[in-house]
Amino acid sequence: MPNAFGGGSYARFGEGSKVAKKLIDEGIPESNAEQVAQSMPKYWGKIFTAGPAYLGVIIFLLGLIGFVIVRTPLRWGLLAATLLGIFMTWGKYFAGFNVILFEHLPLYNKFRAPSFAQVIPQLTMGIMAALTIQKLLFTESSRQFLKDNIKPVLYTLAGLF
Repeated sequence: MPNAFGGGSYARFGEGSKVAKKLIDEGIPESNAEQVAQSMPKYWGKIFTAGPAYLGVIIFLLGLIGFVIVRTPLRWGLLAATLLGIFMTWGKYFAGFNVILFEHLPLYNKFRAPSFAQVIPQLTMGIMAALTIQKLLFTESSRQFLKDNIKPVLYTLAGLF
């Protein structure tokens, strides 16, 4: 979720920010308040990154719908790769899984941070979104296909939300 913890690790407050105004209200001189506010990071979460990688809601929803309606063996491989990538990005927060990978998967211990694995779900969800659009737009009798599969799609989206 973008900016849930304030944005990227290196983002700073600009001049005239609400933080500076609050510091001034608390009795700190304006020049000092501006300087302090501009030196404070916006991010206050636990995982420090240069900025998160976002998938995009349209690609995410199309990919999710695709895992329901695209009935090829490829979907299982893409789903497995997506889940693997998500589990890998959790790092120490899913230690039982990631310690095994760290110790036994070749070159995995050379990653600077487990969050680098975010590219895996981005790629697989993008591929599944493209397959979904292909299925919806270029399948014979796509209207009938949508009528037949609308319930599973809606159930999947409702379950997600």
